[in-house]
Amino acid sequence: MPSTLFDFDISNSYDGGNSSSAAIETSGDISLIKDKDGYLAIKSIGAGSSLYPRDKKGKKIKFKDHVAIAAERFDSKNQIAMSYDDGKYIRVWTFNKNWKFKSKSGKISSSSREFSAMENGFMQPLTKDLASVLTGAVTSTTSSSWQKREPYYNYQWSLFNNGQYNGSRVDADIDADAVFSKTPYPSFLMDPAAVGQNTIAILDTGVNWNHVDLNERLNMNANFISREPIDGIDNDGNGYVDDPLGWNFMNNGNSPFDDQGHGSHVSGLAAASANAQGIVGTNPNASIIPVKVLGPNGGTTPGVVAGINYAVSRGAKIINMSLGGPGYSQAMYAAIANANNAGALVVAAAGNDFVNTDYNPSYPAAYNLPNIISVAASDYTDWFANFSNYGKATVDLLAPGKLMLSDSHIGSTGLVEKSGTSMAAPIVAGAVSYFWSRNPTWTALQVKDRLLNIGVDKIPGAENYTVSGGRLNMAHLMGWPATDVYTSSGQDADTLAGMDLSTNADPVINYVPFIDSKNLSTFNVDEVTDAVIGIVDGDALSDRIARMKEFLTSTNIGEVYADQFDDFEILDSLGTSLTTIDFKDHISNEGKRKLMGEFIARGWFEGFEMNSEVSLF
Repeated sequence: MPSTLFDFDISNSYDGGNSSSAAIETSGDISLIKDKDGYLAIKSIGAGSSLYPRDKKGKKIKFKDHVAIAAERFDSKNQIAMSYDDGKYIRVWTFNKNWKFKSKSGKISSSSREFSAMENGFMQPLTKDLASVLTGAVTSTTSSSWQKREPYYNYQWSLFNNGQYNGSRVDADIDADAVFSKTPYPSFLMDPAAVGQNTIAILDTGVNWNHVDLNERLNMNANFISREPIDGIDNDGNGYVDDPLGWNFMNNGNSPFDDQGHGSHVSGLAAASANAQGIVGTNPNASIIPVKVLGPNGGTTPGVVAGINYAVSRGAKIINMSLGGPGYSQAMYAAIANANNAGALVVAAAGNDFVNTDYNPSYPAAYNLPNIISVAASDYTDWFANFSNYGKATVDLLAPGKLMLSDSHIGSTGLVEKSGTSMAAPIVAGAVSYFWSRNPTWTALQVKDRLLNIGVDKIPGAENYTVSGGRLNMAHLMGWPATDVYTSSGQDADTLAGMDLSTNADPVINYVPFIDSKNLSTFNVDEVTDAVIGIVDGDALSDRIARMKEFLTSTNIGEVYADQFDDFEILDSLGTSLTTIDFKDHISNEGKRKLMGEFIARGWFEGFEMNSEVSLF
């Protein structure tokens, strides 16, 4: 079996919480660690001993002498990047497959192009032999053709769990296997009228459209016959020039390519093609629109708000948002409400803080809007993953989200393993798309109601922590019988012990700072941000927008105003107009407040919401 690339999470401890063994990088059941004696070691869960990389003299490597910062492992060679002189340069050590020293590079300065190239190379993380985590072969009575043709299908425990992973519970899955068996591989039929219902907008870090699993899933803008013409003209009049694939709101361009990995992984879980080359998504026939609103360090509310509006304008009926934060944004609320008015569902990750979001809400998942589906993460024992948020009123259902194999942003065939509610959300988004594209006359709210009341396996105890009390079951959603009998006991004791059921507290709502006529003079200028979102209520909306546009383009004062901004974008297709404004660097915070006050006085805006950060989940 070929090597498979796995992603890493930085971790503070490893090996059952023993803080004396610090993990440098971790993936699934394998880690590069600093052991209790300070030596670098390769450690696997369940292994009785560690494997130690050796220097050229055959000795163990001391971390204090060689500070390891990253690693990658292939079938024939292994590499560790070592940092020296407080990070001013690194050397790349190369080992054989048994971690015996082969060579090391010269000094690579952290400011050099060579370092950037090396850093990109080490985004390909430590690998492992997938077969080592299996208890045995996986067999199915429903879709043997899938397992024979999709090389990694058996590693997708979320689709069909026969106990193949060590410690997993049989049938702790979504019964996708039973669903796929209804359609001959790899053909997927849908109602020709269901284009929007079969389209998932992925608001994330972008998509690797070179990947074999994702290339055919891209939703080409219907106004473009192909990827061309790229002619510098906004042919479809949607406000975005040359956007056949999607849009990059991180740099305001038409190339939403994934340079981080999160978005490609999410996209694969929802929609990876059935092509006998990698994994398969829960709707292998879905179209995806890459909407890049996040980078390696997350994103901002103006970008996310613009991304939601763009997804609606492109006709997507399902918007996946594997992102969020603790700040309640009125602008984001308005954008999702507009998506609701357009008949679109928003599938949102519940968050990874292991808190009760009824009292510690995370947005957008916790907005009280009817079109939001909030998704927590389960593991292969069929209980909440030990990082997942939960909430009887604010989290709708569970879906698999731990140790999930999906597509990489590197190369055309790479696969990575990630965990998070970010992974659970697209499992649901794809399943909903699969159902809705076959039932296009259903409304968004009818689909959501069926999902929560019919499309789940009830998990004992989960009714205390979710609206539905269950974990996604795709066969039930479709109305098709599953072939195996569900017997989950639920409630992993260790995870359950940390879950809060208190009901004597009010939600802690952290509103994103907002400036209007009432607090203009007292608003703390230190809270003013470089980018803001101007909000206009629906009353006389078109007239206000027309007057604003005319003023900014046809008057001397308007020209002076316009010179204060790097960007002034009016998102006027929303029921509530949201105008993203990016002030020029030389404008002081007091100057920004004064400008916002003048705009409010002119009646253009009700107020302005400050920029806030949005994180990957």
